[in-house]
Amino acid sequence: MEEVSYFKALADPTRMRICAVLLQCELSVNEIVALFGMGQSRISRHLKILADCGILSCRRDGLWSFYTVAAKGDGKQFIDAISYLFKISIFGDDIHRAEELLRERREGLVRFFNDAVRDWDRSRKEVLGSFNLDEAISARINGSGQLADLGCGDGNLAYLLASRGFSVIGVDASPGMITAARKKIGTMEKQLEFRIGELEHLPLRDGECDTAVVALALHHLSAPQEGLSEIWRILSKSGRIVIADFEKHGDETMRQRHHDLWLGFSREEIAKWLTAAGFRLDSRETFKLESGISLALISAIKL
Repeated sequence: MEEVSYFKALADPTRMRICAVLLQCELSVNEIVALFGMGQSRISRHLKILADCGILSCRRDGLWSFYTVAAKGDGKQFIDAISYLFKISIFGDDIHRAEELLRERREGLVRFFNDAVRDWDRSRKEVLGSFNLDEAISARINGSGQLADLGCGDGNLAYLLASRGFSVIGVDASPGMITAARKKIGTMEKQLEFRIGELEHLPLRDGECDTAVVALALHHLSAPQEGLSEIWRILSKSGRIVIADFEKHGDETMRQRHHDLWLGFSREEIAKWLTAAGFRLDSRETFKLESGISLALISAIKL
């Protein structure tokens, strides 16, 4: 019986602890190793047992593997049925350490961008080469109304859009980037505003914006689908989202050089997340960068 394999998989206390944590979040193998203080071979064996029976799902991204409790299938139904068992206090310390690990991950990203402010133009050129992403995005946004530049960095795109008649709210999690962006406002203070905030918890009201731009920001999120759902919330009825991000690639150096968590996204991933968040895909264009990585410009409409 298939159910027997689930009980066998969870008969080990360590595997119960791993499931309790991965019910809350997705973690890489290295993060799970650090969290439980065990050797990688031992952790990998536990993960394989849980994944082979369908309790966990594994997402491979380049050379990294990320695990979470399965989001569908019989394994999910089994875990859902016994989920109350994972809420008991004995798992509290593990879950708290996982929360701390995720907090450190976010803070590390903020520190990276705070430090990157000084050389931001060079860093972007290293990624984009001669491709003018700001112009490409601006050329594909029509109409007027309130626009949000989410993950706005030092404000160059927000300034360009404001100069072309839009009222723009820029949002970024890095205080250093927001400070740099505010210095550029100059005489455009009526059209430009900058706020500190995370894409998963935007400092914007429901339906406050008509258009949202997310340029090279989704690949830094632990859960991009949560960011897209949050963007749906802040858009007005029939509002538009414009996404610029890398297509799936294998350049592992992007993790170290630019703090990327995802090595781009497949067409299927983006399409699935947009649909689940309540968007209708409108258009998609792909551009080959000098680095060899392809960049996709995607537009979708809020349903």
